[in-house]
Amino acid sequence: MAFLFNASLSIDRKPYAGQPVPTYCGLPWLRDACHNWRMLDLGDVDRLADKVATATLKGVKLSRVYSTATTDSDGRDALNVTIVVDSKYKNTMTGDTALNAIVRIQRDLRASGEERFAIVDFTTEDELTSNGDT
Repeated sequence: MAFLFNASLSIDRKPYAGQPVPTYCGLPWLRDACHNWRMLDLGDVDRLADKVATATLKGVKLSRVYSTATTDSDGRDALNVTIVVDSKYKNTMTGDTALNAIVRIQRDLRASGEERFAIVDFTTEDELTSNGDT
């Protein structure tokens, strides 16, 4: 009995700046191998995270959003996404809205083909300057 195997990619839409969205090849046991994973440019990550955070954290003024390359606890490549909230608005953000922003940022990065896990931090400008980060 012959068994034919086709694990080709199918790309069906382009949601962010022309980035193709990977879709499953139809073989559930080969799920991750069928994705076209890549690392996005940090500028693209910043724009996507800013867009999602602004949409999710309504009523909270964001000063800026930036990302850096890092590693996770297992030593794999990861992203550190920092969302800087205006100091006047830090008490208006709830845990639920912060969690929604984190989940949406991670989901949208994955949908854009980003293979690195996003570690999302919230801070204020005051906290950054007191730690020496700017």
